[in-house]
Amino acid sequence: MVSRLGRHVEIKPGVYWVGVDDRETKLFESLWSLPHGVSYNSYLILGERKVLVDTVKAEYAEELIENINSVIDVKELDYVIVNHLEPDHSGSLPEIVKNAPNVKIVGTNRAIDMVKSFFHLDQETISVRDGSSLDIGGKTLRFIEAPWLHWPETMFTYLVEDKILFPCDAFGSFGALGNKIFDDEVDLELFFSESKRYFATIVSKYSKFVLRAIEKVKNLGIDIEIIAPSHGPVYRKNPIKIVELFERWSRDVPEKRVVIVYGSMYGNTKKIAEVLEENINSEGIDTAVHDISYGDISFILRDLLNAPAVIFGCPTYDGNIFPPLRHLVNLLEIKRLQRKIIGLFGTYAWGGNALSQLKKILVEMGHEVIEPIVSVKGAPTIDDLEKIKSLAKKIASRVLNKVS
Repeated sequence: MVSRLGRHVEIKPGVYWVGVDDRETKLFESLWSLPHGVSYNSYLILGERKVLVDTVKAEYAEELIENINSVIDVKELDYVIVNHLEPDHSGSLPEIVKNAPNVKIVGTNRAIDMVKSFFHLDQETISVRDGSSLDIGGKTLRFIEAPWLHWPETMFTYLVEDKILFPCDAFGSFGALGNKIFDDEVDLELFFSESKRYFATIVSKYSKFVLRAIEKVKNLGIDIEIIAPSHGPVYRKNPIKIVELFERWSRDVPEKRVVIVYGSMYGNTKKIAEVLEENINSEGIDTAVHDISYGDISFILRDLLNAPAVIFGCPTYDGNIFPPLRHLVNLLEIKRLQRKIIGLFGTYAWGGNALSQLKKILVEMGHEVIEPIVSVKGAPTIDDLEKIKSLAKKIASRVLNKVS
């Protein structure tokens, strides 16, 4: 008896979204905040044989199975496609196998190896290669290897007859979907912002592989009517828009924006940041200003993406770089955000070593540090503020040259 308690959304005849929303997890990867939740998208394809494309996080396995059962009996599944082994997409695999004992697991060679090491399943597997196909009776699945998006085993699955691309984490977004899953139903401005934050925190390190995958799909000459990623909305109205955004972010196309990130223990560094913001805005350039002690670091990384310049305001703390700023700089290196034009200012009480330390680290990372570096003892003087205005003007000029 098939339960009808679950939820599904038909994308095209015989193709269903059977994913789940996660509004409980507070930090994605135990790092990145989820103020709007996140979706784990799983897809059911019905030909003569029944196929599940990706699963969901383990905690939501029961809900996934209920959603499948609202369309077919989960026992009828013939194949489960594993585009990517990260646990938010593969975590429910053991429960799927338990409930559909005859199901075959399909993935790249690396994916199949990971299935064995992650889950130790005694299950029939099918390794597929780039360009290979699987006929499921009335529908054809074509597999496109897309390594390092953002793990080495990743592939895309293309449903030939319905012209649907299932790219897993590529073109994904933070944000739960609720009762609406399509791009023409949701608040796209919110999802594009959340997609940019997703890109900055999850994908940015692998930008060159994003570009390779996009170029690879373009060269295949396949029609794509729908892009169905494993996080965020399903793009049916304008599927190419999200591809264009990922390409733009990957190429680091400069935007007319300066990011100011500062720490301020007693208010002096904040005062300088406010002067900087006012002067850069007066040059016709947008600013994104973050107090590192209270700001969400994932939003800071989002704003840094495609910003040609960043200005760090760093008080000296115990003779060192203000710790939250040091953490951000570490993330810039880990995520390999494109090289920036950088301004530095800071305050100190008796020993101003932080800025020289910070400059050394940033230059070694390949960033360009602009003079003057403004180091302020105590509260800023009129002379200090003039130097800050000079720094603002130099940064603004460089940004305008970048975007012109």
